[in-house]
Amino acid sequence: MPSRPSISVIMPVFNKRPYIRRSVESVLGQEEENWELIIVDDGSTDDSIAEVPRDDRIRIFTQENQGPSAARNFGIRQSRGPLVTFLDADDRYYPGKLKTEIRSIGLDKSAEWMVSGYHKVRDGKKEHVPFRDINGTPINSGPKVYTDAINQLTIKGWPSNGICATRALIDRTGAFSEDLRCLEITDFIYKLALAAPQVLISPDPVYEVIDVPGSTFKHTENRLAGAKVFAERLAKYASHHPTRAALLKSRSKELLFSYASGLNTKGKKIQALKNLVVSGCFENSARWWKLFFKVILP
Repeated sequence: MPSRPSISVIMPVFNKRPYIRRSVESVLGQEEENWELIIVDDGSTDDSIAEVPRDDRIRIFTQENQGPSAARNFGIRQSRGPLVTFLDADDRYYPGKLKTEIRSIGLDKSAEWMVSGYHKVRDGKKEHVPFRDINGTPINSGPKVYTDAINQLTIKGWPSNGICATRALIDRTGAFSEDLRCLEITDFIYKLALAAPQVLISPDPVYEVIDVPGSTFKHTENRLAGAKVFAERLAKYASHHPTRAALLKSRSKELLFSYASGLNTKGKKIQALKNLVVSGCFENSARWWKLFFKVILP
């Protein structure tokens, strides 16, 4: 076995004992054998690591609970492969996943990162979730390099498991934003796309995202807080990327509008009004005025 792995798999873990063995075994079953799996236990209290099968290619680290972004970043810093990909501890790869990524980025030198398709598994039913272009049209053919990811693709809801990037690119972006505990993956994708606009999209499913109880994103409060912080982050990126500023500000405004709408739904009308009027999401449109009157009227 070569001393340096061809690809590093980063797995953050927090209380995933019922699922982690299945996830790790999906890496052990890869057709590509020259990999390393870096598992970062982010302060689990259920002894999740006890379920991890032993293999010389698996390295395990522990840290106090700091969130999935900090755990992924710690794993990235330990990685030795030229390529880095991710796996949540309750999901699983199909056998050809790593081989596909190594071959795809190796053959297509124009892209430093790629995103692969997946199946969503809920209540035992498997569904292919397609990528969509900027107009919302499903992307069913590929692999294909898109030269301007932010302008050509709908970047929303892509799981971290499908991202594979060169370590050099990740280092240039600063990796995951550790102050985000929701939408941190979408934020990471924007950082990749701003640093390297060309992305290889491979729509064929190579892994499964398995719906399990307790997902951070399922909690409404987490989604609301994440939307506001991410909207502010996009506005910040706009100031550093003048050629993308109009698009980034537009998407920031859209998130702030969704945040205000969510606050109103939860009965937090004063906060909703403040965000509608003060936060920068004002627009002289029918939907804005409709929400405005919903907020101010009893």
